[in-house]
Amino acid sequence: FFSHRNMAPLVGVHSAEDSPFLVDTRGHAVPSPSSSVPAVALVAAVCMGLGSLLYTPAGAPTLNASQMYSLVQTPVHVQATTTTTPPAPFLTSGSAAPRDMPRIPPSAASPATATALGPWQADAQGRPGVLTAARSVMALLCLSFTAAVGLAIRKQHHRAWARARLSWAPLQSVHVAPPDWAMMALAEAEPAPAPAEPAPAVSPGEGSEAGFAAKLGSIRVFSAEDGQEVDAQSLVPTTGRAVVCLMTNFADFDSWEQAQWLVDELPRLEAAGVPVVCIGIGTVAAGQEFCKRTRLPARVLHADPLGKCHRALDLEPGFGREGGLFGDLPLSGYIKLLVMCAGIGSPNTLKEVFRGYLGDRAAPPVFKSGSNVDLGWKAAFDLVGKDFQRPFELATYRLGNMVEILSNWESLATEDDQLLLQRGGSFIIDDDAVVLSHKDKGILGYAKPDRLTKLALAENPTEAPSFEQCLEIVHGAAERKVEDPKEIYLAVRALEKRKKEAIMPDQFRGQWRLAYTSGGATDKEAHNLARAGGGGYFPLNAVQSFDPPADGEAEGRIRNGVYGGPVAFFFDGPFIWRQKQNMLEFTFTKVSAGVSGEYTYSRDIQAGDWKTVGVDTDTEVSKAQKPGKTPFFKFIHVDERCIVARGRGGGLAVWGRISSNPVQAAPGSYEKVAL
Repeated sequence: FFSHRNMAPLVGVHSAEDSPFLVDTRGHAVPSPSSSVPAVALVAAVCMGLGSLLYTPAGAPTLNASQMYSLVQTPVHVQATTTTTPPAPFLTSGSAAPRDMPRIPPSAASPATATALGPWQADAQGRPGVLTAARSVMALLCLSFTAAVGLAIRKQHHRAWARARLSWAPLQSVHVAPPDWAMMALAEAEPAPAPAEPAPAVSPGEGSEAGFAAKLGSIRVFSAEDGQEVDAQSLVPTTGRAVVCLMTNFADFDSWEQAQWLVDELPRLEAAGVPVVCIGIGTVAAGQEFCKRTRLPARVLHADPLGKCHRALDLEPGFGREGGLFGDLPLSGYIKLLVMCAGIGSPNTLKEVFRGYLGDRAAPPVFKSGSNVDLGWKAAFDLVGKDFQRPFELATYRLGNMVEILSNWESLATEDDQLLLQRGGSFIIDDDAVVLSHKDKGILGYAKPDRLTKLALAENPTEAPSFEQCLEIVHGAAERKVEDPKEIYLAVRALEKRKKEAIMPDQFRGQWRLAYTSGGATDKEAHNLARAGGGGYFPLNAVQSFDPPADGEAEGRIRNGVYGGPVAFFFDGPFIWRQKQNMLEFTFTKVSAGVSGEYTYSRDIQAGDWKTVGVDTDTEVSKAQKPGKTPFFKFIHVDERCIVARGRGGGLAVWGRISSNPVQAAPGSYEKVAL
């Protein structure tokens, strides 16, 4: 039976005030179900018995379910002797024990005898059996099931237990009598770290008064350059602009990606006199290894072994930790990390993973010549296209990082596996005040260094772009698809908040290709510095043709088509223009499909409530004729190069002009579009 935090084997069980405790070789104790809940003890006995069978080498003695039940119900003392180091679940023959596993000194050797305790077994020679990975995983599942059932029963019968947490007590707090060899191992093991200092409390109104640096209090961090210990708050300048990045642990995808791309942005920031401060979770040695492999200059990085700075700034703790989803769960940090990788308690993680495989036309290429992120055979991705993130390009980059991280896990990872879950954050500081902050919500949700740099170099990072800047952004999106989707969203929102323009039908006459759609993006997502959110470029060739009504006519004509090579799929219908609202209200009456214009299939479709739509927009309309009863575009801005509008569903869109002439073909007839 192995404790969930450090995988150290169980060596003793004792009772403290009638509450049985399981104690491992490192002197940690965890409360087991008490005798007041025999149902929990029975479930634990069955699962522990199954775990014993899975862990036990062939031919070794085992405890049956009855003995297991007695073990849980009755406080017992266990004495054991052996000649070797207790086994870890995933050790194979000849492999080294984990670095934090206490070693048993040779002087502790004794005759090859052992008294078996459940799954802690020894063979005839006193050697622990070698455990296979399959048996280890199955046994861990059994133990997880035991904990889940125990917690469920406790919550149902004892409300107080639901508020309690399984905590690890020091060996001194309970009366334990472990075997002599375990005591000798403990004596030579590294001393347990001192309890973490509580994070300084900052009230909502206190932050702006105390300043950003003061929030870090007297937390001590270590330079990755020379190991010097300094106060974290002394790293943040109290005057001028600065960028502060609190990275995740040194063995995390997020910290690697952010550091590697930040390397390319450092010259611009430093040339503008904007210092960069990076604080990551781990030891000084891990930070130095991290800098060596990511090429982040060690002068900008500091190591925070216990993640105190992250707690002080109230960053996301991660799934299954205090303050995170489901609170503090008594599970291994590795199990919790797998849960987060599946998207639970980690928003947008799966979306970002899929983006790595599917590509992203709204993002630049991952590999660039002369950059810190490059690849010798990147030209292979040009077969798919250029000037955007190609399918599998980002996934290839992340695969390379994963291989590097796993190959150097021992030198990069934190001692406390719970810190693997801690998320980071990035801040733009001006005169010791936070002008823009980003707090990671999940895995791969870090602030993108390129956008962070752009905002840090802006005169006012939170100020809405000017009218001229908005037009530059939407024109770039409409014609070249080169702008960041979040920048497009913010530019469109800024245009929307301006005084309504007077738009005439002749201004939007012609054919327009859909370039950008916001989808379900929100203002909050757009201000977030992560990649996710803000909408994106439309992946297909979708073209709208607007033919305004001639003099004396009430209705114009709209065609909405999707074109892929020789194949076209399009809708035709009427529209009316409501001048007061800048609203183009429309419906479709015919759907068609064509191939190279040689064959076209068409059929009529229902136009809905189009007959009730009022066409005299300058007079009072009835309730049935109220604007917006059918689909519409409410135009925000129209010029010779683009259309910006909001649809009936609430989404924003940007079109780029491809022709000043609308489609001339009759409804249902194919007409080639110049894309």
